[in-house]
Amino acid sequence: KGEKKHVPSSSWEDTSTQIGSDEVGKGDFFGPLIVTASYLEKKDIPLLISYGVDDSKKMKDETILEIGASLKKKTRSYTVMVSPSKLSRLASSSFNMDHILSLLHNTAQKGLIEKYSLSNEVLVYVDQFTPEEEYRRYVRNDIISNPMFFRTKGETYYPSVALSSVLSRYAFLLEWKKMEAKFHTEIPKGASATVDKVYGRLVNLYGHEAVDPYVKTFFANFK
Repeated sequence: KGEKKHVPSSSWEDTSTQIGSDEVGKGDFFGPLIVTASYLEKKDIPLLISYGVDDSKKMKDETILEIGASLKKKTRSYTVMVSPSKLSRLASSSFNMDHILSLLHNTAQKGLIEKYSLSNEVLVYVDQFTPEEEYRRYVRNDIISNPMFFRTKGETYYPSVALSSVLSRYAFLLEWKKMEAKFHTEIPKGASATVDKVYGRLVNLYGHEAVDPYVKTFFANFK
């Protein structure tokens, strides 16, 4: 039977000019951490709807891989990626995940603002992963001067966060495909016991030196 096309805009609270940032890869043992910041104006909303853009967690990976390149080309965004080996180094020098994420969100927002010469009046929505005062403490003086609004599940309320969620996922999936091609193995996402088994198998086949740069060694899975 014909599927009802999902129209996300009905639940969006603000469709005026905005910046939004969101991340992917925080809960995955394998793969990088990616943050994207996107800039949208009201006129961009129909484009998002035509692509069925919603929270990337609700969209199939196949769909995101199909629309990603074209969506990226037609919208304004800035993506920052940190490899698992760099994350592991940061974590071992006492950076926690929220600290790293705060710095990455800020870097993506700054990159976007500079890339498109955006005004510091534009409201910035952040998909909240830590309390705002913590975020500001982590980023310190480097923080952007735009007004900011933090909200959990931001991608369900603000189209700029939804777009960032999809574009981050797209970049993440491209990296994932490269990794699977390198190891000739389908690698599960997340951090489950299944992931542990695949990791163990890969280490037996290729050795720690080859595999460990692709995993977050500070995850409990590693021990």
